[in-house]
Amino acid sequence: MVKKDYPDDLSKQIGKDSIYKYIYSERRNLVKTRPSIVEVKGRIGDYEGDMIVGKDKKSRLITNVDRLSSYGLIDRISKTSVIIIHNKLKNRFDKILSSKKHTYTYDNGIEIGKDD
Repeated sequence: MVKKDYPDDLSKQIGKDSIYKYIYSERRNLVKTRPSIVEVKGRIGDYEGDMIVGKDKKSRLITNVDRLSSYGLIDRISKTSVIIIHNKLKNRFDKILSSKKHTYTYDNGIEIGKDD
């Protein structure tokens, strides 16, 4: 789109590779801010989360996996919104003992924050 708007001004154009490189470096910086105990998988209760979107773009799974034990939690949702996801995750983690939940790291994909 920028190339279309500014076809002769290379200073206002950016390629997809540069965008992906930026996103990847930002993700790495966010992951680096986790406590060291999370990185070494030294305790139960450090979860990674993601959303899996089906081919039909309507089926969705919200997942959380404990980094140490690989214990997985999966819920199916039919509609995506920040409020629905927040409530689903809150209900999920309210059922887990506080000694078994410490940190949550989520994928930076757009599907988690995107409303239908």
